[in-house]
Amino acid sequence: MAPVDPPEEIPSVVLIGGGGFSREVQELLRQLQDVGVPIKVTGVVAPVPPPSLGHYQQHDYLGSDQEFIASSPACVVIIAIGDPVTRKRLAEQYEHAHFSTTVLQHPLASVGAHNSINRGAIISAFACITTDVSIGRYVHIDRAVNIGHGCSLSDFVTIHPSAVLAGNVTVEECVTIGTHATVLPGVTVGAYSTVGAGSVVTRDIPAHTTVMGVPAREV
Repeated sequence: MAPVDPPEEIPSVVLIGGGGFSREVQELLRQLQDVGVPIKVTGVVAPVPPPSLGHYQQHDYLGSDQEFIASSPACVVIIAIGDPVTRKRLAEQYEHAHFSTTVLQHPLASVGAHNSINRGAIISAFACITTDVSIGRYVHIDRAVNIGHGCSLSDFVTIHPSAVLAGNVTVEECVTIGTHATVLPGVTVGAYSTVGAGSVVTRDIPAHTTVMGVPAREV
């Protein structure tokens, strides 16, 4: 997979999703604006208007996914949905309708020069991605995640805050890795699997499996 660089100018960004992760992505976008990245957030698309919570500034509600896709506006969409399966479904819908996307990388993330990052990926603050890492489409790497050399993350993976992937870990499609989980070197996490928060994964995990504990075992 070839690296995908964000365009020099993003004239109009629309967030897909109205939940908590969408609010975090809106803050990420604001901080990118603070360092001079020319991003304008046009609004939010969700099944229902998202609530205003705390200091969260409500962006314009642009309707449901079906309504928004039918209107076909010229914009870049950011799919800010935490659940990998839902994110995959929406990404396929928006790509079928010829919407474009981009890579979002927080200015406080540390990303080495020799990595491959595909479209739709979101890299949050204090994430550390070392070298020779491959990141698939629409992967979410949350706050303070640490990804070691030679790791491969397939499409629609979600890595929650402070998780650690040691060297040469393979994470297949639509996997969720929980907060503070650790995956040891050379392990493969099978597609559509879930690693529970705080778990330590010492051996390969089959597809469609949930594991928890130290060491992690199937539940």
